[in-house]
Amino acid sequence: MNVKEKSREVLSQFPSVRHAFAYGSKVFAQAKGPEKDALLDFVFVVDEPSKWHKENLARNPRHYSCVGRMGGGSAADYVAKRIGAGVYFNVYAEVGNERIKYGVTATDTIVEDLKYWKSFYMAGRMQKPVQHLVESQRVLRATEHNIL
Repeated sequence: MNVKEKSREVLSQFPSVRHAFAYGSKVFAQAKGPEKDALLDFVFVVDEPSKWHKENLARNPRHYSCVGRMGGGSAADYVAKRIGAGVYFNVYAEVGNERIKYGVTATDTIVEDLKYWKSFYMAGRMQKPVQHLVESQRVLRATEHNIL
C-alpha cells in the first residue's frame, strides 16, 4: 500500500476535516530513507476544533494526553490557542498498524498564518513538501500566498 492509500485509510478513522496533509520522511523519500521509528505525520484543518476534538475523543480517547482526556475538546483547543502555535498535536497515536502524529488546527488559524506569518509555525511547515489529502480551496489559496 502506498503512502497516499495508507493516509486515506488513517483519515477514515477520524471525524471529517476541511483540509488535511501529510508530511515528513515517511511521506517523501529521503536519501538515507525514513528513520526506523519514524511516524506518519499529519495536520488536520477543521472549522470548529473544540467540536472536532470532542468527537475524536469519543472515537480515539487513547490518542490524547491526560489534559485532553480530562478537559475534553475545549481543553485541547485551549492548549492549541493559548500555549501552542494554534495547533494541538497527538503523538504516537496507533491507527490500525500505523503509528502516527497528528496536529489539529482551525481553518482560520492556518489561513491567517499562511497569509501573515502570525506564528510562522504552519507557514514554515508548509514551505516544505506536503502531500495534500483533503483539499480546501481557501487553504490552498492561502498556501499560494505563503510560497510567494
